[in-house]
Amino acid sequence: MARDPLRVLLILIEPPLAFGNAASRWFHVLYNELQKRGHSVDVLVVSGVEKDIKKAQEVFKDDKHNIQLFPFGKSHSLIEKLNNYLQPHRIKFSPEFMKALHDMNPDQYDVVHIEQTWAGWTSFPWAHKALIN
Repeated sequence: MARDPLRVLLILIEPPLAFGNAASRWFHVLYNELQKRGHSVDVLVVSGVEKDIKKAQEVFKDDKHNIQLFPFGKSHSLIEKLNNYLQPHRIKFSPEFMKALHDMNPDQYDVVHIEQTWAGWTSFPWAHKALIN
């Protein structure tokens, strides 16, 4: 029985690189398999490894990939550091990443797939359609 394609938003902590670290390789398999099965996949990546971001920018530079890459955010204020207790690892998600997430309008997706439990709080407004791995 054929299923209608899903709209999937992936929120990843590493770029989906075929020859990256173990997490990147898994994300590469996940991303490619979802696309191969006909699903529409958009990706937001936050990473602390600058060379992986640069490599992903090279690999995904064409228009057929909707992958946005963001370096880890940095916090200098006491308020931001305190907010990190309420939303673990919040500091890593820059204001630019959060704006891109809200601009993607996760309500329009069938599934919001979030990798790593410490990124789970990003799904609070869309928890009814979120999958945290």
